[in-house]
Amino acid sequence: MIEANAEGNPDAEHDNIFTTNAAAEFVEPKRLDNVLSKQSLGQLNPEGDLNANLLISKMSMHYSPYRKSFVSFEPVQIATINGKQINKQIDAQIQMVKRRSGTRFTMYLEVSKYDWFYIDYYMGSLNVYSTDKEFNDIIFEKGPKLSQGRFRIRSASPRTVTRYLDKLEPEN
Repeated sequence: MIEANAEGNPDAEHDNIFTTNAAAEFVEPKRLDNVLSKQSLGQLNPEGDLNANLLISKMSMHYSPYRKSFVSFEPVQIATINGKQINKQIDAQIQMVKRRSGTRFTMYLEVSKYDWFYIDYYMGSLNVYSTDKEFNDIIFEKGPKLSQGRFRIRSASPRTVTRYLDKLEPEN
């Protein structure tokens, strides 16, 4: 869905010193040239630790004393998803909260006005929801099978997403 519906979104900008330095932190020096070989075309070739299910090449976060958490309201640059080139900027609202019980990481990715994904991870529980019915059906069917031990995958509700977005309204 992201590939098809992100066509109107701006391209990600990978041809910069920030991306080069960030990639160098995760990749062995001898593999770095291969990773950055298509950088001028706006692409990254993920290898090693960069070969992730979701590779976000740039995300800006700041600490909000009001929320006592790190937050981001700026678009994120998504390089790849499951090794497939995306290279688009996606509007996002992200929050990372550190508590004594653990860190909670929540993302809301808005591909277009009517297409979005909500991902919330806390204490081994991954709650997800989307406007993509096929995605929700996969989570509903395969989530319990993929859950092991303390790790669980569950479907969130539309109300959970709305509450998150209302709570994360940018402060004035």
